[in-house]
Amino acid sequence: MPTEAYYLQAVIALAVTGLLFLLQLNHVLQRLVALLPDETLREDTRFFTRLNLTLMLLGLVLVGGYHLLAQFHYLPQAVIEALDLGQLARIRFALVVVLVLLPVSVTMSLVWKTRDVVLGSVFGPRS
Repeated sequence: MPTEAYYLQAVIALAVTGLLFLLQLNHVLQRLVALLPDETLREDTRFFTRLNLTLMLLGLVLVGGYHLLAQFHYLPQAVIEALDLGQLARIRFALVVVLVLLPVSVTMSLVWKTRDVVLGSVFGPRS
């Protein structure tokens, strides 16, 4: 089934919407944390949302550049060897972990930390 064009288009649409959702979730986290009194959480969120954006853009540039170079028919031999799928298959797992799973996990940890701060401020001890 992965060779079907419709299946490939659906997977690409899923990846794009997932990336857009992650970008929007990072933006919402920044806006929410700006309203909270915890300065450490603000600094952590600012740093890690920038890191997430950088990693996601790097992944987008690498995938786009790979597909753009794959469209050219006359490339130097070194570039053709670098685009070899056999070599990319070895490092594909590392690229997925760094460029996809790292932003997701960092965003989820920021959501959890923000949740703790909100619950602590709402249900915490009153002075």
